[in-house]
Amino acid sequence: MGLGKLVDLNRPIEFIGRPALERIQRDGPRRRRCGVFLEGPKITPNQHPIPIRFDGEVVGLLSEVTHSPRLRRNIGLALVSTSVPEAASGLNVYYDDAEWPVSLADLPFI
Repeated sequence: MGLGKLVDLNRPIEFIGRPALERIQRDGPRRRRCGVFLEGPKITPNQHPIPIRFDGEVVGLLSEVTHSPRLRRNIGLALVSTSVPEAASGLNVYYDDAEWPVSLADLPFI
């Protein structure tokens, strides 16, 4: 989420989640928050997370999706595995009984 600079793990304070944050600091994050563009006609907003697939394997979750009148396209927010390249092609989601090609985008969109 990009908030690591707000946590000082050098202080001797114990708290829930410290081991997980120490692992992330040591090994790096496993997922990253990013924007998503969904190709196709105007999409309806979702009510549940939608799996993002890459070569048939689930590599992330699309948590919010909507049509942006300002950008004139469908956009969303996702958590995606760091193993997926930022410029990956071949990503898709299945939503509203259809397959939607998606591409990753930097945040903020504008």
